[in-house]
Amino acid sequence: MTTDSSPLLHIDKLKVVLPSGRVLLSEVSLSLKPGEVAVLLGGSGAGKSTLARVLFEPKELEQQGFSVISQDLSFDRDKLGLVPQRGALFDHLDVRGNIELAKRYRPNAGDTHDVETWLSRVGLAPELSASPVANLSGGQAQRVAVARALASERRLLLLDEPSVGLDPHRVRMLARLIREQAESLGLAVIVVTHDP
Repeated sequence: MTTDSSPLLHIDKLKVVLPSGRVLLSEVSLSLKPGEVAVLLGGSGAGKSTLARVLFEPKELEQQGFSVISQDLSFDRDKLGLVPQRGALFDHLDVRGNIELAKRYRPNAGDTHDVETWLSRVGLAPELSASPVANLSGGQAQRVAVARALASERRLLLLDEPSVGLDPHRVRMLARLIREQAESLGLAVIVVTHDP
């Protein structure tokens, strides 16, 4: 685990008001250090996705009439990465192509890990690198999406409903994998889910 104790994300008293004037989020505070995982749990309409949008697209929210107010909202946008629902892998690329794309656009040029190393970090066989994305099971696709995010070298990851379509055993495996990678790579991870 990393020894750096500086938060990768700090939110203090975040308030989000909808264009209608209804307060969606109020007094939200969160601080995440390397190696920590936070879960945002709630039903539809609770504001989970809006909080993600505050991080990823604050200008678009304000253009749509949302009011976003906070005493502090600090993180390095270049370190922010996303694992979308169901992985959102690129179908026209195989597994290798999906991970190599992330490596190509990473912020630092120092990554020496190959695709097979990233696959092994998420418990997948190296031979899977040549597989078409369409041939992957739901659990494999989700783990490839996590491997792609890890290969991008983002240190603050947001996973959007990572358990969608997975059986309870696969959900537990994915949760354990996320905790392990957060600790070993010094990541801060936010998991957005409705699934306890």
